[in-house]
Amino acid sequence: MKRNILKTAVSSLMITIMLSGTVASAQTAEKPASEKPAVSGPVLTLSLENIERLMLERSPVIKKIKNDTWTYEKKYDDLEDTISDLNDEIDRLNSQKDDQGKPVDNSARISTLYGQISSLSSSRNQLDLTADLANATMDQQISQQILRAKQLFVNCLADQEMLTVSSSKNTQTQRSLEIAAEKLKRGYISKNAYDAIVNSAGESDINLSSQSAAAASSLAELRALLGTDKRTTLELESVEISDTELEKIENLNFEEDLKNLMNTSATIKSAQISYDVKSRSTDYSEYEEDSAQAALQTAKDSVSSSFTRQYDSLMNSYKSLKIAQEKLRLAQKTEAVQKTLFERGFISQTTFENTQISTQTMKSQVAAAKNLLYVSLESYRQTRSGK
Repeated sequence: MKRNILKTAVSSLMITIMLSGTVASAQTAEKPASEKPAVSGPVLTLSLENIERLMLERSPVIKKIKNDTWTYEKKYDDLEDTISDLNDEIDRLNSQKDDQGKPVDNSARISTLYGQISSLSSSRNQLDLTADLANATMDQQISQQILRAKQLFVNCLADQEMLTVSSSKNTQTQRSLEIAAEKLKRGYISKNAYDAIVNSAGESDINLSSQSAAAASSLAELRALLGTDKRTTLELESVEISDTELEKIENLNFEEDLKNLMNTSATIKSAQISYDVKSRSTDYSEYEEDSAQAALQTAKDSVSSSFTRQYDSLMNSYKSLKIAQEKLRLAQKTEAVQKTLFERGFISQTTFENTQISTQTMKSQVAAAKNLLYVSLESYRQTRSGK
C-alpha cells in the first residue's frame, strides 16, 4: 500500500513539474539569467497590462468576431454595387435606340429589373440593420473575450500559488507516511493509526493531481484565446494593485456610473436601433413595434441589474482582500513566535512546518484575493464604459 501511495505521489509531482515548465511565475522571471530554467521554443511574457494588445493582435476568437461583422458590411456593399449596376442598365435600356434612331421598347426588361432592385433593396435594408447591430455589439464581444483572458490569467496565477502550497503539504504528508511505516514496523503505532496516515497521504495525492489538472485546463483555454501553441512557454507576471487603485474602489460613485452606462451601453444601443427601425418603418406591424419596445426596456433592466451585481461583486472582493490580509498578518505573527520556539527546541519540526504551510496558504489566498479584485475592477470599468 505504501509503495502505491509513493508511486502516485511521484506522478502528481511530475504533473506539477511539467506544468511549471510551461507556465513560469513572476518570481521565476525575475531570477538572474543563470538561474532561469532552460526552455526550448519561443517565450511569451503575459501581464494584465499587455493581454489586451496580444488578444487584439493574435486571438483567433477576436478575428472571427471582426470577420463576422465585416462580412455583413461586405455583403451590404456588394448589394449596393449590384443595385447601382441594375440602375445603370435601366438607364441604358431607356436610352437605347434602333438603327433608325427610334426608342427601343424595353419596358418588359426594365420592369423585371425594377422588380430585382426592389427585392435587393429589401435585402440591403435588412443587412443594413444587421450590420448596425453587429457593429454595436462587436466592441462589447471583443471586450468580453479580453476580460475572459484576464480572468484565465489570474486563475493561472492562483493555480501556481495553490500548487506550491499543495506540493509542500504533499511532501510533508509523504514524509510522515515514511516515518509512520518505520514506527509501525517497530511497534510504536497501531495498524489503524498507520492506515489513517495512508489515507491522508492518498487524499493529499489526489488533491495535488486534481489541482494540476485544473491548472492545465485553465492554461489550455488561455492558450486557445491567445492563439498560442504548446511550444510557446508562457511567463505570467504577478498582479500588483497600488494603494491608489484601492482608493479608487473606495471612492466609486455607483449612481453616477450607472447613469452614464445607460447612455453608452452597446446592449441598449442595439435594442434602440432595432426599435427605431421598426417604429419608423411601414414594413412592420404595431405588434412588432410593441415587441421591440418591450425588448428595449428589458435590455435597460438587464444592463442595470447586471451592473449592480458587478458593483456588489467588486465591493465583496475588496472586503475579502482586507480580511485575507489581516489573516495573513496574524499568521505571520504566529509563525515568528513558532520559529523562536522551534529554534529553542520547545516544538517539533513538524509543528513548525505546519505553521509555515499555514502562512504560505494565507499568502496564496491574499494573492488570489488581489487577482479576483483586479478582475472585478476591470469588469466594472469595462461595463461602465458601455462595452
